Amino acid sequence: MISKLKHGSVIAMVASLLTAGSVFGQGISFSTVALTGDAAPGTGAGVVYSDFARGSSVLNGAGQTAFVAGLIGPGVDSTNDFGIWSEGGGSLGLVARDGDAAPGTGAGVVYSGFGGPLFNGAGQTAFFGGLTGPGVIFENNLGIWSEGGGSLGLVARDGDPAPDTAPGVVYGGVPGVASGLGGTNGEFGFNSAGQTAFYGELIGPGVDGTNDVGIWSEGSGSLGLVARTGDPAPGTGAGVVFASIRISR
Repeated sequence: MISKLKHGSVIAMVASLLTAGSVFGQGISFSTVALTGDAAPGTGAGVVYSDFARGSSVLNGAGQTAFVAGLIGPGVDSTNDFGIWSEGGGSLGLVARDGDAAPGTGAGVVYSGFGGPLFNGAGQTAFFGGLTGPGVIFENNLGIWSEGGGSLGLVARDGDPAPDTAPGVVYGGVPGVASGLGGTNGEFGFNSAGQTAFYGELIGPGVDGTNDVGIWSEGSGSLGLVARTGDPAPGTGAGVVFASIRISR
């Protein structure tokens, strides 16, 4: 589920930037964002991009990009050779890198692998990633982070209490065990207000195959449960409940 993504090589990643105004009757200009062999912002001297994760690059309405890439160079090894970059700050910058401290986790806990980012119109990123370090086990080694609050912060982590569920019920898979770390998918969303929504699995007291998945959202201003299997389905008859749910974005 959380093995580090092995990414394919490409020669370059190019973002298409629309000229101002309607695209009809006007040309489209192109700008090179990053090339293999280019210095990777936010890393040490001599550290360059080795390749880009296939399918990870995203483009927002402002023509800004975010992507996942591999690294080679001085001091780079298997613990820090992978990261996420974004143009959301106005120029290309590092968002997160393997081996970096993961916000919202314990001392010494660092990132170990990422899924492809989501990127909103405000130039903010959100992503899911793996963890390694003190106290990290299979049950708590995956989480979701977002820049929606203005700086990078933890949204949810496996093993954390799941909002609006019974005491002792925790996330057993965010954004769902089917996601792995292979890229973005329909189990995770991020809007231009910097709010996330995701599908997650549950474990804990009273949880069984009838009520073990749900959808959570920050749309109300804080993270809350939107729907859970086994809950009554609004607008349907008495006793009709959700049997399965997925997020749509």
